[in-house]
Amino acid sequence: MGIIKNARTVPGKIVLWVFIAYCLFFVVELFRFYDGIKGIDSVAGYENATLAGFLAAGIIIFVPLLLIGLLLAFFTWLTRAKAGK
Repeated sequence: MGIIKNARTVPGKIVLWVFIAYCLFFVVELFRFYDGIKGIDSVAGYENATLAGFLAAGIIIFVPLLLIGLLLAFFTWLTRAKAGK
């Protein structure tokens, strides 16, 4: 017979739901960031400075969010269901 997977433990289910909720939060933040910057017009002659500001803001906002997401993904992977015998 094949390998039967065990069910996730209760802490594993909680971590999985926290990770899913965080992924949804990240998508919402992406839309909020886009909504915040789409109405900003660049001043003539300073388009590159405006673009640099957008990129810097994106890095400042999303790098910590990505690191937290990676940490949650790691915990979710550690608490996954293990293959049984």
